[in-house]
Amino acid sequence: MKLKPHTDYAIQILQHIHKHEGELHGATRIVGSIGLSYPVFIKITGQLKRKGLIRVIPGRNGGYRLGKPADKINVYDVFSCMEGELQIQDHQPCDKDKMHTLVCGLQEKTIQAMSGMSIAELASDSSIEHLSATTQTLKAQTERLYRIETIDKEIHDIPLDEIILIQSSLKQGLLELHREQGLLKFRGMITRIAIGIPEFFHSHISFVVNINHIQNVDVVNQSLILTNGRAVPIAKQKIKRLLHLMDVKN
Repeated sequence: MKLKPHTDYAIQILQHIHKHEGELHGATRIVGSIGLSYPVFIKITGQLKRKGLIRVIPGRNGGYRLGKPADKINVYDVFSCMEGELQIQDHQPCDKDKMHTLVCGLQEKTIQAMSGMSIAELASDSSIEHLSATTQTLKAQTERLYRIETIDKEIHDIPLDEIILIQSSLKQGLLELHREQGLLKFRGMITRIAIGIPEFFHSHISFVVNINHIQNVDVVNQSLILTNGRAVPIAKQKIKRLLHLMDVKN
């Protein structure tokens, strides 16, 4: 699953309405304040309305109001409305393994924001770090970046096109991300790395390759030749599917 930029806009729309509680703001005023197009605004507010997060007051002097008190609308509700149900149980923060099921490695503080923070709380200074983490993750995915936290606790946003392959390290629980500029080590599960990313193909038990970096498929030797000259294995039963995917891509 990939997070949509519209989710970030949905949060901003709800915040705008909350901050001007008691006033009725029409579409033109909200669009101008947030800086998004009218068609996008209508699409987002339509989803929020169907979920009961906002209500529309019709008429010449009408506008938008929250569907329920701001402290009763948490960020999880907004993400669930815009993205569908997330893989979070009982609105509790995910453990480290579950976090890896969300594409691009959402940071723990972002998960916590989705689970518990309300729209009202987002207006407080203490929430800025949480909102920033959410926005940066959305931005990274929109720009086709892959976010990881390396074992030295540094965050890296890597263009997907630069990633050649990801493989399991000899040390359990560690993965190695190979790109043109070298490799980075981070914690994760190889079986979940390719979820939701069409460029990634789980070729073998220990390898995920970027389809765009495959130069040749050696069917006889059951291996893939990558753009960096490296040969990596591919399971026999996966060759047909890979060739189909490459044919579709081309």
